[in-house]
Amino acid sequence: MDLLALQQLLSAVAGVRVLAVGDLMVDRFVYGEVSRISPEAPIPIMSRAHEIVMLGGAGNVARNVASLGAAARLVGVIGKDGAGNEALRLLADEAEVEGFLVTDPDRPTTKSLFRGFDTLNSCSAPIPLGAIRREVRQRNPYPMSHGAGAHERLCAKTSGTGLLRWMPALAHCT
Repeated sequence: MDLLALQQLLSAVAGVRVLAVGDLMVDRFVYGEVSRISPEAPIPIMSRAHEIVMLGGAGNVARNVASLGAAARLVGVIGKDGAGNEALRLLADEAEVEGFLVTDPDRPTTKSLFRGFDTLNSCSAPIPLGAIRREVRQRNPYPMSHGAGAHERLCAKTSGTGLLRWMPALAHCT
C-alpha cells in the first residue's frame, strides 16, 4: 500500500461509529535509567525519571480510533478499586470517547506496567459477560443498523468464545 492509499484509508475513518468492547486496562509506562544491579539477584534497578498513565486494552482501541476522527464508545469492565477510579479519571480526560463501564466489585481492574522492553500484566479474573450485556441493553451505547468495530482483549482465564459469539448482536443492537 502506498502513502496516498493509506492516507485515504485513514481519512475514511472520520465519522465512522466504533464500539470497543472488552477488558479496560490502566497502562503505566515507566521511563528511567538503570542505576545499578541488585546484589541479591541479577535484576536491574531503575531510577525512575517519569511515567505516563493511559487507558489500555479496549480503552486503547477507543482512544486510537477517536484520534482518527471516529465516534468512539467504550464498553468495558473495571474493579471497585484504586485502579478502577484511575480508569474513570482517564476516561473522563478522553473527551472524544464515551464510556459505558461496568464496575465489578469482585474483579480487580486490569493493570499493565511497561518498563523498557518488559511488560507486566495484572489480570486475574474473567470478564463478566452478563454484566456487559446488561450495560449495553440498559444504556444502548450504539444503536446502529449496520457496521461496527469491536476489539476484545481478554484475560487468560476468560473464554473469548462467549463474547465473540455475542458481538454480531451487539453490533446491531437497537
